[in-house]
Amino acid sequence: FADQKLFAEGPALNSMLDTLTIPDGKIVEAGVWKKYLYSQLVTRFGDRAKGYDIHQYTEADDSVVIGDFRTIHVDHVEDVAVFINGMGGWDTNTSSKQAGLDYAYANLVSGGYYIDLQFLWNIQAPDMSSYTDFTLIANDDWVIYQKT
Repeated sequence: FADQKLFAEGPALNSMLDTLTIPDGKIVEAGVWKKYLYSQLVTRFGDRAKGYDIHQYTEADDSVVIGDFRTIHVDHVEDVAVFINGMGGWDTNTSSKQAGLDYAYANLVSGGYYIDLQFLWNIQAPDMSSYTDFTLIANDDWVIYQKT
């Protein structure tokens, strides 16, 4: 998408979520940045939504944890239904993205979803061969893996 803000603020997120059967658990976005996607998650899921970012780019929000996800994720073990890895691209933020993927793999409940943006995935994608409990279910605007 040429205009990422338009994509994030448009109907794409909710349209994608409408296609999923979301189990109980937190709805997490790591890398909320200016909360384009995150505000939609809060509207839709209320207090199930939880965000993370390394900087506070917008007004303070108690549902957003500020810190380096590579180190703080170990302090936030919880049942996660959806994990959106919004921490930039795999080519530029490899260690952060990897921390997000590993956190999702460890914390997603059965039937939960790991989600990444296709336009970032296309630049450089991780090796998913060791994530044997993940099944690729979508690979269009969104890359979506479901945990078995």
